Amino acid sequence: MYELTQEERMILSMVDDLCVDVVAERAAAIDEEDEFPQDIYELFVEQGLFALAYGEEHGGVEVSMHCWVQVIERIARESPAVALMILISAIGSDALVFSGSAEQQRAILPALAAGEAKICFALTEPNAGSDISAISTTALPDGDGYTINGGKIFITNGAVGDWFTVFARVVEDGSIQFHPERWKQVYLDWLANLKDWCISRQLWWGHRIPMFYCDECGWEDASVEDVETCPVCGKPVRQDEDVLDTWFSSQLWPFATMGWTEEGMDAPQMKQAYPTQVLSTARDIMGLWVARMVMASMYCTDRIPFEHVIIHPTVMAADGKPMSKSRGNGVDPLRLMEDYGADGMRFGLLMQVTGAQDLKFNEAKLESSRNFANKIRNAARFVTMNLDDYVPGAPEPVTPADRWIFSRLAGLVARVDEAYGNFEFGEITRELFSFFWNEFCDWYIEFSKARLNGSPEDRAACQRNLVFVLDQALRLLHPIMPFVTEEIYQQLPIDRTEAPYLIVAAWPDADALAQYVDADAERAIDMVCETVSAIRSTRARYGILPKTQLAVAVKAGEDDIARLEAQRGLIEGMGNVASLQMAADVEKPAELQRDAAPGLEVYIVLSGLVDFEAERARLEKERVKLAADAAKLGKKLSNPGFLAKAAPEIVEKDRAKHAEMTDKLARVEAQLAELG
Repeated sequence: MYELTQEERMILSMVDDLCVDVVAERAAAIDEEDEFPQDIYELFVEQGLFALAYGEEHGGVEVSMHCWVQVIERIARESPAVALMILISAIGSDALVFSGSAEQQRAILPALAAGEAKICFALTEPNAGSDISAISTTALPDGDGYTINGGKIFITNGAVGDWFTVFARVVEDGSIQFHPERWKQVYLDWLANLKDWCISRQLWWGHRIPMFYCDECGWEDASVEDVETCPVCGKPVRQDEDVLDTWFSSQLWPFATMGWTEEGMDAPQMKQAYPTQVLSTARDIMGLWVARMVMASMYCTDRIPFEHVIIHPTVMAADGKPMSKSRGNGVDPLRLMEDYGADGMRFGLLMQVTGAQDLKFNEAKLESSRNFANKIRNAARFVTMNLDDYVPGAPEPVTPADRWIFSRLAGLVARVDEAYGNFEFGEITRELFSFFWNEFCDWYIEFSKARLNGSPEDRAACQRNLVFVLDQALRLLHPIMPFVTEEIYQQLPIDRTEAPYLIVAAWPDADALAQYVDADAERAIDMVCETVSAIRSTRARYGILPKTQLAVAVKAGEDDIARLEAQRGLIEGMGNVASLQMAADVEKPAELQRDAAPGLEVYIVLSGLVDFEAERARLEKERVKLAADAAKLGKKLSNPGFLAKAAPEIVEKDRAKHAEMTDKLARVEAQLAELG
C-alpha cells in the first residue's frame, strides 16, 4: 500500500484542475489539428509538471513513482496526446538519467526539467515497428561520438524536439567485430531470441541482491543505495542474503578494475583505458558474458566495452572429449612447462590453432616447438660465434642470397602484421616457424658459411646482415616466445640504449622493409633451394652417400636458366654435383629421378646407383595408396551433409589436402611413366 505525501496530493489536485479547465476542452482540437500544443506545453512548464520527471539532483522535483504514474494516468483520461507530450520527456531522458555522463547530465537534464528544452526518443522503424530486436539503425563510433545510419518513424514530439534518444545497434555495423566473423550471427541470434534468466545463485560470493525488507511492516523495495531504516515505519531493514548471478559480477570487471566509483567515466583510469579494444573468450559464454558486458557498458557509459571479440578454440583431450577432473584427462600445464619450456608450450599450442575450431591436444606439437626453441638458440649461437671481429653498421643486401632473405623478411613482416590484425595467431606461428627454420636456418645460414670465411669486406657485410635478420626475427617471435628471444637479444652486439629489453624494442616496420622486396632475387634463390633440395632428397630416398657426386640436369625457361647460371657455384657446392647441365631444352637422361617445381624440372642421373625394379615397385605401392586416399577424401568433400555441418576452415583444410594429394599422385604417375 503506497501512501502519498501531502505535497504529492496537492500536485495531483492541481493536475485534476488543469485537466478539467484546459485539457478536456482542447483534446478534440489537438487530435484534429495534429499539431504540437505549445500553449498547453507552456502551461505545464509554468506549473512545474516537467520537473516531476527528474530528481532534485537534476533540477527537478522529487516525487514517488506512484505519484508520477497517477499524473500521467489522469492527463491521459482527457487526452492521450497531451499525456504523451509529458511522458516522452521522461522516457526520452531515461538514457541520460541512468547512463549519461556527468557532463551530459549537467548540460541537458536541468533544461528539460525547467521546460527550456524538449527531448524525445526514436525507436520505431518502417520495417520493424517498435520491435527493438528487429531495428536496423546502426551507430558507428566516430571520434568522441557516433555516426548514425538508419530511418525512424512516429517520433512523438520529433518536430519540436531539441534532443533525441535514438535506438541503434552497435554490432551489426561492425562497431564490435567478431573473429572469426561467423560468430557474429550466433551472437545476434542469441539476442534476437533473448529470454529471461535467473538473477540469483545461492553462492558464497558475488554482488548481493539490492533488495531490502522490513519485517515489521512488510515494506520491501530495491535500491542502488544502502537502506538502513524502513521509510514507512522507521524500523531497521535487512538486505537479501543471496547474491546476483555470477555473470552479473563478471560483466562488471572493467568497472571493478579501472576505478569505477562515483566519478564514473570521469575516473582517471576509465578515461585512460576504457573502452578497451579486445575481449578473448570461448564460444559457450557469448551470451553469458559478452552480451551482458555490452549491455552493462551501454547502460552505464553509453559506449561499447570493446571493439573486437576473439572466439578462441577450446583445447580438448587427445580423444576429442572435453578435459575434466572427473574424466581424469586433463593436462598439467606446470608439467608441460617443465618438459617443454613455457615458450615451447605456448608456441606448440598456437601452432595447432585453426580459426575457432576446437583442437585435440597433441603433445608431439609441443615437443616440436621445444625443438624449435633449441633451433633458435643454435642459430643464434652460430651467429654470435662468428662475430669476433664484428664492426656495427647498417645492413646491406649485397648478394642474391642477401636480397632473397631480406625480401622474404619484408614479406613475412607484412603477413604477420595482417594476421595480427585478423587475430590469426595460429597462422602467425606457422609463418614464423617456416621463415626461421626453413629459410633463415636451413638456407641463409648455409649460404653465409662460405662468405664468413671470405674477404674481410664480404665477411663484415655478411655479419651485419646475419645480425639484422636475426634481430628482426626475434622481435617477431617475442610476443609468443618471450624468454628465449629475450635471452638471445641480450647477447646481440647492437645498441640497446633506447630498448634495453626486447619487450620495448620497436616492432619491425613493414613499410621500411618494403624497399627490400626483390621478386627476381626470390625467384633465383628459390630455384637454387628447390634444385639442391631435389638433389638431397634423392640421396636420402635411395641411400646415396653425401660424398658421392651426382650428375644433374635442370630444365627451365630461358629467364630462369639465366638466374640459375648466376648461382651455379651455390648449386654445385651445396649439392656436391659432378656435372651440372642447365638449359631450356635440356635432354632428359636415361634412368633418372625427376623432381618438379613451378617452372622447373630437376633430373638426377641414377645409372649404376639405384635398383630400378625395386623403385618401380615402391612407386606403384605409393600410387595405389595415394589414389585410395584421394578418392576417399574426394567423396567426403562431395557430401552435402559434411559441407553443411563442418566449419569453413575444416572444409578449406580438407580441400587443400585433397589438392596436395592429387598433385602428388600426378607426380608419382609421371615418375612411373618415366621409369617405363
